[in-house]
Amino acid sequence: MVPTREGATVFVERAMTFARALLEIQVLAERSAIGRLQRARASLLDELLLGHGEASELSERLAHHGIVGVEPWRFLVLAVGPLLPRADSALSGPAQLLRDKGAELVDAYLDSLNAHFVSGWESDCLAILIGMKMGDQPIDVDEFARGLVQQVAHSLHVRGLRAGMSETAVGVEPVVETYTH
Repeated sequence: MVPTREGATVFVERAMTFARALLEIQVLAERSAIGRLQRARASLLDELLLGHGEASELSERLAHHGIVGVEPWRFLVLAVGPLLPRADSALSGPAQLLRDKGAELVDAYLDSLNAHFVSGWESDCLAILIGMKMGDQPIDVDEFARGLVQQVAHSLHVRGLRAGMSETAVGVEPVVETYTH
C-alpha cells in the first residue's frame, strides 16, 4: 500500500510535533538538572561558610565538585561597586541583576572552562570557591578574575563589577577564615 500525499503530510506533521515535544522535555530536564546542581553548590558553600557539618563529610562533598582536599583553592567574590560589607540589605539595580542572573551565568561560564568550584550568593556578592586548576592545568588567578569580570559585565551589561580574591588555602578547615579576610 502506497501512502497518499495527504497521509504522508499528516504523518510528517505528527512526527515533527512529537519530536518538538521530546526536545522541549529534554530542555526542561536539563534546566532542572542545572538548577539542582546550582542549589547543591550554593548549599555546600553555605554549610562551609557557616562551619556546619563534619570536615570529612564536607571534604567529600567538595571533592564531588572537583576540589580534592589536597588541591589549593581561593575565594573569588564578584560585586557591583566597592567590595565592602553593607549595612542595608537593599541592592541597587545592577547588584540585583547580578544576584538574579549572575550565579547561573558564572556557573555556566566556569563549567564551560572545566573549572572546579562551588558558588552562591552571600550578602551582597557572588562568592565562588574555586580550585586552582582547570582540568590538569594550573590557572593564572589574576588573568582568570579579569576574564570572568569582563564576561559577566558584558553579558549582564553591568558597569562597576568588581572582583576580590582570597589567599590560597587547602582543605575545608580554613574556609570561614579565608572568606572573612
